[in-house]
Amino acid sequence: MANRETFWIPEVLSPAHYRLAASEAACIGIPGRSAPVGGVTTAAAIHALEHHTGKSLIWASSQFLSAAPTDTDFEIHVEIRGCSERRPQARASLAHEGRAIVIVSAALGEVEESEECFRVCGSVPRPSECQHPVVPARVPPDGLLSQFERRLAFEEESAGRQSLWFRSVDGHATSSGLIAVIADFVAGAH
Repeated sequence: MANRETFWIPEVLSPAHYRLAASEAACIGIPGRSAPVGGVTTAAAIHALEHHTGKSLIWASSQFLSAAPTDTDFEIHVEIRGCSERRPQARASLAHEGRAIVIVSAALGEVEESEECFRVCGSVPRPSECQHPVVPARVPPDGLLSQFERRLAFEEESAGRQSLWFRSVDGHATSSGLIAVIADFVAGAH
């Protein structure tokens, strides 16, 4: 499939200053009243942090301070907070017209190979073996939900557990930013 614009990648304005125009692809809601979701703002901050430091993300944590209004352009400012060149710690703040929306703190750098695993994924059917794609009702054709094919592999509703397969319909490569966007979809069930 053709790879349309990667909607979470901000424009570089200066070495530590970026801008993200929240396109319809980054938003959820009804036309005229949609807003960018937290996963997209986190993904934009992660991209800015990785671009600014030239290092890969190890971990990130987002603190949402206020809701993003519709038709929002974000200014993103990156600041190095730790002095290690090998594994710097940094912060990206996203604001709209001077009002802070989200702050993303992160560690970046190389991760040493380890055989230690914190959690082993359960066995689930392959995407092609899942009977039905997850299709939410009334999805705007250019909105965020239309950017992904989702297939339900497992669900235990009483325990709030789900396993979902996600695929970018535009063929976006797997990246820290794409994972941040997808992680926002699964906030209700783990």
